[in-house]
Amino acid sequence: MKNIKQLVPAIILFVFSIVVHGQDKLNTPAAFETFKDRSQWLYTNNAAGLLLDKPVDYAEVSLSYDSHSGSFHRPQTGGKINNLKFDVEGAVFVGDIYAWGKFNYTRSNIKDALFNASIIDPYRDMPYMVADTNMSKWSNQIYDLQFKVVTPKIWNKLSLGLEGSYNAASGAKQRDIRTENYFYILQVKPGIVYSINNNHHVGANFDFQTLKEESNMSNVNVYVDQNYYALYGLGTATKGLGSGRTTNYEGNSVGGGIQYNYQGFFNLLLSSNYNYKVEDVKISFTSPREDATVKSKIWSSKLQLNKRLSNTTHYLTLNYTDKKIDGIEAITQYDNTESQSGYVTIYKDIRSKYKFQQASLDYDFTVDRDLEYDWKFGVGLKYTNKEDVYLTPRSEKNAENLIAQFRIKKNFILSNDVLKRRVLLGADYSYNNNLSGGYSYNGSHPEYIVVTQFEQIDTDYLNSNFYSLGANLTYSQKIKEDKLANLFAKAEFRYTKATSYEFGNRNRLQISVGCNF
Repeated sequence: MKNIKQLVPAIILFVFSIVVHGQDKLNTPAAFETFKDRSQWLYTNNAAGLLLDKPVDYAEVSLSYDSHSGSFHRPQTGGKINNLKFDVEGAVFVGDIYAWGKFNYTRSNIKDALFNASIIDPYRDMPYMVADTNMSKWSNQIYDLQFKVVTPKIWNKLSLGLEGSYNAASGAKQRDIRTENYFYILQVKPGIVYSINNNHHVGANFDFQTLKEESNMSNVNVYVDQNYYALYGLGTATKGLGSGRTTNYEGNSVGGGIQYNYQGFFNLLLSSNYNYKVEDVKISFTSPREDATVKSKIWSSKLQLNKRLSNTTHYLTLNYTDKKIDGIEAITQYDNTESQSGYVTIYKDIRSKYKFQQASLDYDFTVDRDLEYDWKFGVGLKYTNKEDVYLTPRSEKNAENLIAQFRIKKNFILSNDVLKRRVLLGADYSYNNNLSGGYSYNGSHPEYIVVTQFEQIDTDYLNSNFYSLGANLTYSQKIKEDKLANLFAKAEFRYTKATSYEFGNRNRLQISVGCNF
């Protein structure tokens, strides 16, 4: 873990070295957004195709405050969340080599969180964790570093690319049972793109990832033992009393992707990715005991279609994700013989299966104005289906939803002089309609609070009908006539209201300041 952390300063310096050049063409928020919308290869796992987006130098730096409050949330999320974020993103040509980099730092304060005493992100597809019933604060820090580099074409046909990312986080629960956690993911994705001709391009990439999270639980008040539950999925749990445990999560994943890009009458990019991950859960470091293993198979596909006409641009995006997860539990026994001192795994088998499918369709079109847009309209439709099963004894948790969204943006010109003053105003409305779902627990100890409250409330949330209203306002202008830097201030607000079960609402407010250049 310490050796991996030494990579952070080097990667930060690399990212900041990228963010040194500007592009006068992208010095308004609408122009910057249009450039990102048209950059299809930027949103794939293959950096070798970046030059096909016809990229330019750019940079953006922002500082933001993000606040969430309200009762409509999942039990482990926290009643109130305050985030302070710092973001840097940029790209630059170094000779014929194009490099892109991004750095994000988030300081997160979570209040009134329940049923999570051992893991920083309780929604990262890891069912084997520790839950307690003491509402508590979490204090987290998250570092996210990413880069992409692509070489110029070899023989005017072949491009080589490399993408890398490093995500590190530390977290601490502030009330007994407390925990101090350290987490990282290191990911490397080499890729290649071959240009058949000026219109047709094919690519492929490899994906390797390693992750680790250490969870150290303890009580400050050593005279009062706390109740806790070791979770095994869908409410199945063992109850304990004391100061919790030390848990070590270690995993690796391998995968790859293929891409096809057509550039002609329209721009079309089809990409597909497959990833296989294995993550082991072990209790204690001094005398490790194998507890469980998670095996994940994730397949995703994406189609992006852009068409530019005389004064409009049309965007069509289709996404599909299929995720299957096996939860494997281990039966162990302590062996204290001379030849073997420690825990020995006697038997392992699949005890739970988790399945998630998601399909989405988005269509947007803009009324263009030079490199910006005047108006932007969009509609979206997303279908999700969650099917979780604990096999013996059989318990089920399901949620099937369909959500529709309508969105609109208007780019107002306050002055078209050298300072380019702009106001970008946007709004959206979405409605989630639950199609089916429910929770059925048939295991032992149905009276446990993780069954009656945690899983039941989470199921109610996942099967809620709700509507959501969003609005955002961005003001921007150049600093000086002879400077590239364009300052902006942005405010975003979202109100989400449940229309089923006994949930209330959820509010989100984000305020950002920054500049692009």
